[in-house]
Amino acid sequence: MHAARKFLSNLDPEHAIVKLDFSNAFNSIRRDSMLEAIRSHAPIYPLVHTAYSAPSVLRWGDRTISSGEGVQQGDPLGPLLFCLTLHGHCLQLKSMLNIMYLDDISLGGSCEDILHDLDVIKDAEKLGLFLNNSKSEIICHDHSIRGTIITQIPGAKVVNPAHATLLGSPLGGVESISAALDDKIEALVRMGERLEYLTSHDALVLLRNSFAIPKLQYLLRSAPCFKSPSLQVYDNSLHSILCAVINVMLGPHDLLPCQHFIFALFAYY
Repeated sequence: MHAARKFLSNLDPEHAIVKLDFSNAFNSIRRDSMLEAIRSHAPIYPLVHTAYSAPSVLRWGDRTISSGEGVQQGDPLGPLLFCLTLHGHCLQLKSMLNIMYLDDISLGGSCEDILHDLDVIKDAEKLGLFLNNSKSEIICHDHSIRGTIITQIPGAKVVNPAHATLLGSPLGGVESISAALDDKIEALVRMGERLEYLTSHDALVLLRNSFAIPKLQYLLRSAPCFKSPSLQVYDNSLHSILCAVINVMLGPHDLLPCQHFIFALFAYY
């Protein structure tokens, strides 16, 4: 995440970033290709062969459905099997920036390298994987480069570098980070209004364990949120919600000596 942000902040005018997404990837990958990849890369082939060498039988009422594609729903090995099947294609990529998280692929570099890598990724169709162009994104400054790339993935979204995101985390500057925090604030305030209908204890448990800090931790870890003034707004909103939930007005002397209330609340527990 931080590498992508660094790459974007120093993006060459003649370079671009492309985010790709496969359609229904885990349910579409071919099992014969998967078994072949596992045979070559992992010592667990006998176990995987037992589970995937024959179609799975699904039952719905009196009907029987044969499932012969994709990894099985709930299989803890599913992500590993998917990644190993796609591994050979990933080794052929030339772009300077290669970030792959399961079926989400991000490429960054020159137009020539990106076009080469798009051909490599499209070759994954023989594995049963097809790009979902409508969920793909092109991030760049140059209109001509953007036009060249979009001919290869028609329907892809064109995203301003200042508003770019990766796996839900903003890659741009303070403005994009503030926009992400503002969304969190809106969700927190909406949930705070609903918590008032619960008992204080239940509302406090939910606020602490589900609706406040846990919802924010990923953003705090993946983006420099300390640069945004919206973090203080989030802190003030959380303070107000907590006071309403426990029916106690907490002042600055009631908190731990932390700069932000959200960290004080986290430290208390």
